[in-house]
Amino acid sequence: MFCSSNGAQNSSGKKKGEKWESRVLISLVGGCGVGKSHLIHSYINKNRFRRRYIHTVGVDFKSKIMMLDGNAIQLKVFDFSGTCISDPNFCYQFIRYGNIPAGLILAYDITNHTSFLDVTSWYVQLKSRARTTIPAMLVGMKADQDSRQVDEELVKSFSEQEDILCSTEVSAFDKVGCEFVFATITSLITRKYPNLKDKVKSVSTTNEIASDKLN
Repeated sequence: MFCSSNGAQNSSGKKKGEKWESRVLISLVGGCGVGKSHLIHSYINKNRFRRRYIHTVGVDFKSKIMMLDGNAIQLKVFDFSGTCISDPNFCYQFIRYGNIPAGLILAYDITNHTSFLDVTSWYVQLKSRARTTIPAMLVGMKADQDSRQVDEELVKSFSEQEDILCSTEVSAFDKVGCEFVFATITSLITRKYPNLKDKVKSVSTTNEIASDKLN
């Protein structure tokens, strides 16, 4: 694991029905079969591994509330199909976020070197087009397997070169590291957007005004 800053601490799920104070958007990006859906499934469902592989078509959406440093934060996670990173227009999905509190989880399979090249090349393309830096984290999937093709030094070098603040490896099968990933990317987002509560209030006020006009 490589992190240039401390990961999130004191994070846990919040009981169903309790209100959240802030909201962040997290996009989960990577090639087909790297384990993105297993990662989010394991996190949302308290480390239960889903053995059956289900190919994501388009984008899947999940939501969960976590406690981070005493604050209730709603995570809205978009799990994009692995075919998306081969679409030249896919970058615009992220560029349009602007100042919305958003972050990226860049997932690859440590047993598949091509999966690392694909997602990192896409990220470099995104950075060249975006007007703002999106907090990102590199996550190597299938850490429980022995047939490694992606060298840890390569990951560290890329992270330092592209200013990615944290990279780690996880195993959804062994239930290792999944919660750390989402706590850490949320922490990176909240550091970039320290006034999350104000942003949520601003969005809510805008929605109320729009609703009043329609009525």
